[in-house]
Amino acid sequence: MIEDLMSKITSLAKRRGFIFPGSEIYGGIAGFYDYGPLGVELKNNIKKLWWQEMVYKHDEIVGLDSAIITHPKVWEASGHVTAFTDPLIECRSCHKRFRADNLENISDKQKSKMLSKQSLTDKNKEYIKNADKVCPDCGYAINTHVDTPKQFNLLMKTYLGTVEGEKDATYLRGETCQGIYLNYKNVLDSMWKKIPFGIAQIGKAFRNEITPGNFTFRTREFEQMEMQWFIKADLKESEKWFTYWKEERMKWYLSLGFKKEIMPRRQPILSITRHFPGKNLKESIIGVIGIFRGIQNLVELTYYILITKQKINISLGLLRPQLELIE
Repeated sequence: MIEDLMSKITSLAKRRGFIFPGSEIYGGIAGFYDYGPLGVELKNNIKKLWWQEMVYKHDEIVGLDSAIITHPKVWEASGHVTAFTDPLIECRSCHKRFRADNLENISDKQKSKMLSKQSLTDKNKEYIKNADKVCPDCGYAINTHVDTPKQFNLLMKTYLGTVEGEKDATYLRGETCQGIYLNYKNVLDSMWKKIPFGIAQIGKAFRNEITPGNFTFRTREFEQMEMQWFIKADLKESEKWFTYWKEERMKWYLSLGFKKEIMPRRQPILSITRHFPGKNLKESIIGVIGIFRGIQNLVELTYYILITKQKINISLGLLRPQLELIE
């Protein structure tokens, strides 16, 4: 039912000129979309409203537009090179690859149907009997106890330089916040800001998703609206600002016409610690019931990112905890 509704929404968005599949005349490319005449106007209106609310209404928040490509050490320092991963598994039957944590559990009925085939070897029968997942494409059994998922890095690699063999490997940014961290001291010095203050940014991010889908909710190229709020290293101060921004963002969504009953909060989301080891965090996601995933993350971070960057000699000046707000 949900899949049918999403299919209707996708079709309607294309017919009305909002969103088109990327490179459609060449067969399309998974995880990329082009915004049509109405889509780009809608997207620009949302960005303008967000910028007006987050930057123009707050004297203590300034804007930034950082580069998409940065020094590769930025991603080493943030932990993305080693820890920005999703579990990858391959189906033995169709050989397609999927995110292991998104697979559905296999039922006894599905197992019985597969085991009824005469051509199965004893080894294959044992594999199916102990299987715990099912392939979403061909319906074959997947045994994650035997085929252990591998960690697949989501960063998109690219190369800089003109001479073959001497090109430097780097990455398209997997998130916009790293540019904010890199320019923390520049903003502090040039704008004469004092704690607490915020840095806001709207920009493109890229992730090599294993299984892009669900329309624009899991794509390989997307846009983030983000504000990092830097505060004093104090627990009470942290709690105060976390609560403040959580409520402020909910008010903004309601002012746009969203109904509160379809915007639940979920807290915490523990899986985020896979990407950011060693951090104290709590997260509040404002989402929409049904087919929609999260539309906003509000995460409380500690010193992990800034301290790690300093350890590999990227100078960031004062170290401060911060609240990360991504929309």
